[in-house]
Formats: sequence, C-alpha cells, structure tokens
Amino acid sequence: MIILLSSINQIFNRFFQRWKFHFYAILPHPTEAKILMLSDDENTWFLPNICINEDIHPSDFATIQKVIEKELGISANILYYAHNYDDKSKYEIHTIYVLEHNYLKKELIEKFKDASWVDLETLKNISLKLPEHKSVIQEYLTEIESSEVLELRPPWARKGWLYSAQKWIEEQLLELNYQQLYSV
Repeated sequence: MIILLSSINQIFNRFFQRWKFHFYAILPHPTEAKILMLSDDENTWFLPNICINEDIHPSDFATIQKVIEKELGISANILYYAHNYDDKSKYEIHTIYVLEHNYLKKELIEKFKDASWVDLETLKNISLKLPEHKSVIQEYLTEIESSEVLELRPPWARKGWLYSAQKWIEEQLLELNYQQLYSV
C-alpha cells in the first residue's frame, strides 16, 4: 500500500509540479540615476529578489507588492514589469519589476545606507550573478538618466502617477463633501 501511494505521489508531482516564482526589484535612487543592488562574497551583483512557491501570476501586482513589502521590507508601488521569462525545464518564472518607493528621500537613503547604488557606468564594470539581467538594468538606467520615458508606456506605469491620482481623488472627495474613510 505504501509503495502504491508513493508511486501515485511521484506521478502526481511529475505532472503537476509547482512552479517557483522569482521576483526581482529595480528600486531607483530618489535623486540620482542609480538603482539599488546587492553583492555577495564573490563580488557578484544582483537585484533585490525573493523566491516563492505560491501560484501568483506575474501580472497580479497587488499580491506581488504585498509579498515584496513583506519579504524585502520595501514599501513601494510596482510601476511595471520590465522583463518576464519562463524556464519551463525548471518550472520557474523570473520577473523583473520596476518599483517606485514610498519613502521620503532621506528615509530611503538611510534605510539602504549599507547597500550599493549602481549607475550606468558602474554597471558596465561589475559582474552580475544573472548576466541576463544586465540589458534590462541597462535599458532602465539609460531611460532614467536621459529622463525620456517611452511614449507607449501607460500613465500608471510612470513615476509619480499614483501619488498624483491619490491627490486628485482626495481633492474631488473634499470638493463633493464626502468623507474619505480609507487611503487610496
């Protein structure tokens, strides 16, 4: 009986293997064209990241935002995902998200005072743990360095949009004499 259950379990796991989700965060510096990066003992660099075994679709920003905030201790909004790729052989999904922090400038710099802020020039001279991330990071840094946001990017995927939308909603509620019960 135990052998039969073990065989059934192996067959089930083979056909219904759970996927691993790897979420990587591009978190920009508040005042400079740099992003937060971490390094290991071998001096290879990587984006802040988490890996979970729960079924979360890469476009479920609300759930992913909560996971990122909880696991990385970063209060941020997800603007968009910059890159998404599946490794079907390993049952893994890798997604790089561009975040907008919810800190005051001084708070953010203080929170990550022991981390490294990497600019485009530094990126060219460092070794990445995941070399496939280099072009995505490079594209993002080039965009923020030049201050030219892609025309096709929707407004809600642009820095500052959520804050502006929240302020507008609050103003409209006030003008209509409605009481705001919860934050937007």
